[in-house]
This record gives sequence, C-alpha cells and structure tokens, in this order.
Amino acid sequence: MKVTFFIMALFLVACAAPKKSQIIGVESGGEYFAVDHDAKEALANNDTKERLVCKRHQVTGTHFKSKRCTTASAQKRERDRSEMGIEKNRGLINKILTESKK
Repeated sequence: MKVTFFIMALFLVACAAPKKSQIIGVESGGEYFAVDHDAKEALANNDTKERLVCKRHQVTGTHFKSKRCTTASAQKRERDRSEMGIEKNRGLINKILTESKK
C-alpha cells in the first residue's frame, strides 16, 4: 500500500512540473523565436529576474536568417568568451610577429 501511494505521488509530481524540453519557442513582436537551453530553464522556473533577449541574425553561408532567444546573462557570457578568444589570438599573433623580427 505504501509503495503504491509513493508511486502515485511521484507520478503526480512528475506530471505537474513543467518540462524544459516542452518549451520550443516564444513569440515576440508577432514573430516566433527558438529558445536556447538557458532561456528554457528561465521560462520553466518562472525566473522573473532573467530577461529574455530575442534577435534575428544572418547564418554564415546561407541567405537564411535565424531567430533565437536567450537570456541576457547567457548572451553576456557568450560575448565575454568571444572577446577572450580574440584577445588570446591577438596575443599569439603579436608573440609570433615579435619573435620573427629577432
């Protein structure tokens, strides 16, 4: 009897919780945007502090534009990671250039 009650309780909790995989997009300005993992988490957890940022961007090598929503903090992390990569490459290029002049 206790096992049956426990299984039923787990089933009800699993059905009531929103699943992150069920969220596939959001509407903004009459357009539908795909959401990334961070945005799915923020939506599933009803995180009101996290702001969603939806943008259209050109996909390299095609004429198609991609629409994607992400959180502001995830966008900042991505931008910081890109800037660190650029700085790292810039440092390597400067090092190679200064060594070749010697």
